[in-house]
Amino acid sequence: MVEYQHCADLFVARALRAMDRSLVEIPSIHALCLRLGISRSGFHTRFVQEVGVPPGRYLSRLRAQRAHELLSTHPDLTIDAVARKVGYSCGEAANRAFWREFGGAPGVVCRGKPSGRGSRTSKAKGGGQP
Repeated sequence: MVEYQHCADLFVARALRAMDRSLVEIPSIHALCLRLGISRSGFHTRFVQEVGVPPGRYLSRLRAQRAHELLSTHPDLTIDAVARKVGYSCGEAANRAFWREFGGAPGVVCRGKPSGRGSRTSKAKGGGQP
């Protein structure tokens, strides 16, 4: 991720620092803009110029990366617990982000566990192939 110490734009540097410090306290880019006292459109333009991706995409990647680190290093944590620690609303939101960022479910990507698709558990619930 981008080092905020090297940002020429003060607003972008402050945003990156806030994201880095606490993903939970940054529920949305709108909330971040309110905290910084800058318009969303102005912030978006400046962020893309400085970082190379839109702020929402950056925040999404950062959350997924942090969740990946936590799940990889703390196998005792559940997906729901990790989701709350990195600012997702629930485990399902973290799961969707993992599929988008890493191409697989959190348990598979971080822990090498089967995804459950086609397993006995999913068949018992009516899923999977007969």
